[in-house]
This record gives sequence, structure tokens and C-alpha cells, in this order.
Amino acid sequence: MHRLAALLLVWVAVLLVPLPTASAQDAGAIRLTLVSQTPWNTIRDQVLEVRVRAQNTGDAPVKDLSLGLTMFGPLFSRTAYETSLTQDPPSAVIAFQTFTPQGDLPAGGSRVFRVALDLSTAAVSRTQSLVYPLRVELRSGFTTLAALRTPVIFLVRRPETPLSLAWTFVLTHPIDLRPDGVFRSPDLEQQLTRGSRLAGELRALTGLVQGRSSAPVDVVVGPMLVSQLAMMASGYRVVHGASVRQVAKGTDGSALAAEALSNLRTIGGAPQVELSATPYSEAQVPSLESGGLARDLAAQVTRGREVLSSTLSGTPDPSILRPPDSAVDPGSLEALPPQGVSLLLLDPGAAPQ
Repeated sequence: MHRLAALLLVWVAVLLVPLPTASAQDAGAIRLTLVSQTPWNTIRDQVLEVRVRAQNTGDAPVKDLSLGLTMFGPLFSRTAYETSLTQDPPSAVIAFQTFTPQGDLPAGGSRVFRVALDLSTAAVSRTQSLVYPLRVELRSGFTTLAALRTPVIFLVRRPETPLSLAWTFVLTHPIDLRPDGVFRSPDLEQQLTRGSRLAGELRALTGLVQGRSSAPVDVVVGPMLVSQLAMMASGYRVVHGASVRQVAKGTDGSALAAEALSNLRTIGGAPQVELSATPYSEAQVPSLESGGLARDLAAQVTRGREVLSSTLSGTPDPSILRPPDSAVDPGSLEALPPQGVSLLLLDPGAAPQ
């Protein structure tokens, strides 16, 4: 796995566009998030399926709902692709469809909508594999409340040169605990509910390692995430408005935390998973260096590995490290090899290639 030729991280950018205010609902109160999408389409499979989650954070229901899908002509450069994630491209519209779901979007609630677009009638190329921009809009009547943009990949032939890929999943969560052991917000328990980011990543990774795929994958786990999940699984208290809510062991968020830990053990113990830990407190390595805490780095790295080893099934690889926020500098590059680190996993653009 260390010898893979490339480490490719693919990001799907979701844009929440501020748009005109509807008469019955503030457009800024609507959030549209991409839940899933057909990874790519081919001449044999020309149905594009998209699932989006609409969240209404306002105090009024949204009625007369509709979703519009607009697909534009192909992109031929990286600059055009990056621009298409924030604005409509100059190319012509090659496919358009509107869906009208039943029911309203209640105040403070959310709904997941599944829409499909048949590309057999769209003006996509049948001779070249290309990328096409797609805009998804949620409307109330004639007013657009929120929109997101995502690329559509249409393949027409088998690649001549296969691309070697390495997958890296980073599972972390900031410290939510107060000094008295009370969670200062319900953010982590919300991340464990179905459809949320962390829950989705855990479910996807668990399905990957339990399926037939033997594809290798790097999984980076934050020790503070594991520690906080262990506390929640034993029962916990969390700030709820002006009061503190008690959650008993085995109920609600405590049960979700126990399930998350079980999934992490399954993932960490899988043979195709290369497990690594971040430094214990997830402090940036350059900050430790510049703040006169360089001697704490060894303790941070060691403690992070120990938390994962004692809680999860797998043993973290001591030679691999993903620095928090991919922050590195010359000083940290000199300080990490003595800790046994020989491979860094970084986000794109974190360091010159």
C-alpha cells in the first residue's frame, strides 16, 4: 500500500447558494446536502440517481416543493471544472428535469429526496468519456431556496491505462467535553444519527470490509473521537438548551456510540485496512514546535496510538501519520522521523509536490 503510485483524494463540492427570499420562508434557512449519487454512468447504464437532504432550520414549513435538475455541456479543463462548482458554466443546457415531491418540508425538520435523470435523451458524448456539471435546486413555487452543484461522469469506453488509487478516510471529532465531563453540545450524537457524515462514513467502511472487496484503504482515527464515543457508550450528560440532559447507557446517543465503536473495531481489524492514529489531542505539529512544546510531541503520538490499540481491534501502524489539518513545516518534518514516522498522508495542496 505504501508503494502505490498515487494518492488520489476526490472531493465533491457542495455549494449552498444564497438566493431570493420566498414570501413564506427565508431562503437562508434551507440547507441542501448531497447524500449520494451514481458514481458514474455508461452507455449501458444511463440513469443518473441523486439523493439530497433538505433541512429546514426556519420556523415556518416550506410548501409547494419542487426539485430541478439542470445538466450542462461537458468540461474540458481543470479550471472549468473548478469554476463549475461555484457557478453555471457558459456551455449550453443539455438536460433538464423537474420533480414535484408530495408533502411539505416542516419547520425544523429534514427530508431526503431521491431523483433520477435519464441520460439516454441528453446530449452527452457517445465517443468521449467526459465530465458534465449538474445543478440541483430546491424550490418553493417559483422561488429557489437552495442549490448544490456536483459533477456527472459519463464513461463510454474502458480506460486504456488503469489508475492506481489509494483511499484515505479520516474519522475525527473535536473535543466536546467540558472539564466536568459534560458534553457542551449534542453535535457528536447528531453525527451518529443515520444520514449524518460520521455515521455515513462508518457505514460505508463497514460495508467495504465486510463485502467481497479486498481493496486496501487507509483509515485515520482520532483518539479523542474514540475516547468520547467510549464515554457516551457508558452513559453521559449533555448540555441541552439551558439544562443538562442525562442519557442512560444503552439508550439514544449512548446506543449509537456503542454501535459506532463496534463498527470501528470491525474496520480496524480488517486485513485490508491500514490503521493509523493522529496525535492524542490532535494539536497541529507545527504549533507544538513553535510553542516550545516539541518534547510533548512524542507523548502525543504515543498516547494517540495507545488509545486506538486499547479500544479498537487493530493496531495502528506507527510508520504512518496524518498530521492534524495536514499542517507540516520543516521543523515538524525533522521531528516526526524519530517517532518512527516514515509516511505522511496529506490533503491535496498541503505541500508542494
